[in-house]
Amino acid sequence: MNQTVVTLKKGEGRSFKAGGLWIYDNEIERIEGTFKNGAVVTVHDNNGYPLGRGFINQNSKSSA
Repeated sequence: MNQTVVTLKKGEGRSFKAGGLWIYDNEIERIEGTFKNGAVVTVHDNNGYPLGRGFINQNSKSSA
């Protein structure tokens, strides 16, 4: 299982937390682990709280 973690910047991800479907590249603080485009990653807020899982694609402005 892929253990890649995408951590959001402080104050970002409000639309995602409210039920939105996308996280944009400018909302991401860091990506820990390795992945290929299309892989499933875990998304955390800036405090390390897991928000969910999603697909990542660095060729797109939206990532999860």
